[in-house]
Amino acid sequence: MSASNYAVCPKCNIKHEEDIKKAQTNVDNFYGKVSPQEYLELIQIKNQLVNQDEQTHLREDYEFYTHDGILEIIYACTCDMCHQSYSFNKTINLTEVME
Repeated sequence: MSASNYAVCPKCNIKHEEDIKKAQTNVDNFYGKVSPQEYLELIQIKNQLVNQDEQTHLREDYEFYTHDGILEIIYACTCDMCHQSYSFNKTINLTEVME
């Protein structure tokens, strides 16, 4: 099986969204409580997170093929960042489902 695609990892995407929310909370909470320079730095941190391109670290490998009336479906993915992984294998006897 070879790498067929790189996608956005759902787990990493959730963490990224949480990081944006935390950065926004910092911006909201520190308004008027820190120096203007420190406040601008907090805004810059938040903006960098918001403007960050989606990171495609989820390597997806998949195969679909038939042999002797059998359909084989094989899928696996692993994130290069968080190491989350998933695999799925399915075998379908086409002679039983086709008319």
